Amino acid sequence: MDELILAIITIVFSSVIGAIAALITERYRSRLDNKSQFRGTQLPIYLEVWNSLYDLKLAADQLWKIANVEYLQRFVEQLKNTESKINRNILLIEENNKTELLKLIQTFWDFQVGKKTLIQLRERVVEDITNQMIQSIIDLNQQTKNEYEKLIGKIEQSFRERLRTK
Repeated sequence: MDELILAIITIVFSSVIGAIAALITERYRSRLDNKSQFRGTQLPIYLEVWNSLYDLKLAADQLWKIANVEYLQRFVEQLKNTESKINRNILLIEENNKTELLKLIQTFWDFQVGKKTLIQLRERVVEDITNQMIQSIIDLNQQTKNEYEKLIGKIEQSFRERLRTK
C-alpha cells in the first residue's frame, strides 16, 4: 500500500512539475516572441536612420570641399530631415544609440555654424579679417568634421551589432 501511495504521489508530483515547466516554457517563449517583434520593428527604423545619416555625411563632405551658400542650404535641409527622423523614432532606438545620435546631430549643427561663419567671412571684403582668422575657423571646422566622422563610425558599429542580434 505504501508503494501504491508513493507511486501515486510520484505521478501527481511529476504531472505538477511538468505542468509548471510547460507554463514557464510558454511564458519564456512568449517573452522571446515579444522581443523579436519589437526588434523586428526596430530594423526598418535603424535602416531609415542610417540612410539619412549617410546622406547627411555626404552633404557635409560636399560642404567641406566647397563652402558656399548652395551646399550649406542642402546640408541644413538634410540635417533637419535626419534630426526629424531620429526624433520621430526615438522610442524604438536603444538608449545608448539615442545618446550618440543626439550628440552627432549637435556636432553637425556646430559644423553648420562654422561653415556658415566661414562663408560669411569670405563674402565680406573687410580689411580687419585676416587669413589667420579664416584659417582658425577652418581648423575649428576640421575638428568638428573629425568629431562627426568619429561619431558616425561609432554609431555604424553600434548599429551593426544591433542588427546582428536580431
